Amino acid sequence: MSCTPTAVPPARVRSGFSKHFQQILDVWGGKECTHVQITETLDEMGQVIDQSRSTSTIYGIISPASYTENYHPIGSLQQGDLTAFFKYSDDVIKSSQLTDSTIRKDHIIYEGNEYRVEQIQEIAYDVGDPVFARYLLRKVSP
Repeated sequence: MSCTPTAVPPARVRSGFSKHFQQILDVWGGKECTHVQITETLDEMGQVIDQSRSTSTIYGIISPASYTENYHPIGSLQQGDLTAFFKYSDDVIKSSQLTDSTIRKDHIIYEGNEYRVEQIQEIAYDVGDPVFARYLLRKVSP
């Protein structure tokens, strides 16, 4: 029996994650949603003077938001909030101020209900490139 140390295989960076996520969407449950981009123009008093909406169809993995996750303060999740996994791109973002007079809001319509994209909770990477992100979706009151 030899006492020579065995070689340790080199660490590998995960690759192929993008293809795997696409396979999950295609085969196991990508749900069709409508992505709504809302752009609002404000006057000097902060009142909305113009609004435009554009829509597109996207696919994602949708589930109820988890109340057990550590990064949600107690009481911050409401009944009807969702967690969604969408391909990462600049297309789905949380509300942001684009200019002094322009705000962009993103909404998702899923199963007849409209949700506001509240927060990007985490992003999964494949060899340094973002693949998909997990979003918190808040139900918009009718």
